[in-house]
Amino acid sequence: MDFDDIGLPEIRDRADEYYRDHTWDDIESLPERDRDHLAFKAEAWARKAVVEDAIPERLDYLRDISRHEDWRVREAVAMALKYVNEHAFERTKGAWHEWVTHDDNYVRRACEVGLMTVPPEQVRPALELLDHLVSDSDDYVQKSCGGFAVSVVASKDRAVGSEFLDRWSRSDDVRTRWNAAKAVGGAYGGSDHVLELAYRLSGDSEYKVRRATASALREWFDKDPSVRERVEQWDDREEFLARL
Repeated sequence: MDFDDIGLPEIRDRADEYYRDHTWDDIESLPERDRDHLAFKAEAWARKAVVEDAIPERLDYLRDISRHEDWRVREAVAMALKYVNEHAFERTKGAWHEWVTHDDNYVRRACEVGLMTVPPEQVRPALELLDHLVSDSDDYVQKSCGGFAVSVVASKDRAVGSEFLDRWSRSDDVRTRWNAAKAVGGAYGGSDHVLELAYRLSGDSEYKVRRATASALREWFDKDPSVRERVEQWDDREEFLARL
C-alpha cells in the first residue's frame, strides 16, 4: 500500500474505506514499517472496533502506539480516538480513566484530544475526565491541547461547562487556573459568563494566568470587537488593561 505524497486526512479516508471490506485478521496483519502505515492501521483499527462493538477491549493497541516516538503516529492515534468518542463514547468512557491517569504523557495527551468529539449529552463525564488533566504539569499535555480541549468540550453544554470552568478558575492550582484562562478565547467564548471568568482571572496572583487571560481575550476581540469596549470598562484592572 503506497502512501507517498499524501497527508493524514487522505490516509484517514483510505482507512475508512478499507475497514468496511476487511476482517480483523486483515487489519491486525497490516504492516507497521513506517509512520504512514501505522497511521493507516490506527485509523482502520478504531473504525473496526466501533462498528464491530469491540471496545473497550480493542483500545489497548491504540494506547500502545499512542506512545510512538513519531508525532505523526501520535496524531493519527489522537484523531482515531476522536472517531471512537464521536461514535461510541457511551461504551468507552469507563476505559478512559486509565488513559487520563497514565504515567506516559503521550497517552494522556492522546485521550485529551480524543475527548473533544464527545456528543453534547456526554459533556459532564468528559469534563470529569479532563478534570484529571487541567492540573497536568507536563508541557506536552498542557500546551499542545489543554485549555483548547476544555473550551471545545465545555461549549457543547454551557450549563455543565460553566460549573467546571467556575470551579477551575478558583482552583488553588495555577495550572488549572491557566487552563481555565486559555478556555476563555476558544469555543466556549462569546457569553457573559466568559467575561465573568475573564474578569476574575485577569486579577489572578500569577502572571502566567493573567497573560493567558489577556491572550484569550485578544482572540475574542478579533471575533467580536464590541467585547473590547466592555472589557475596557473594568476600572479596577488598569495594569491588566494596559497589556491588552
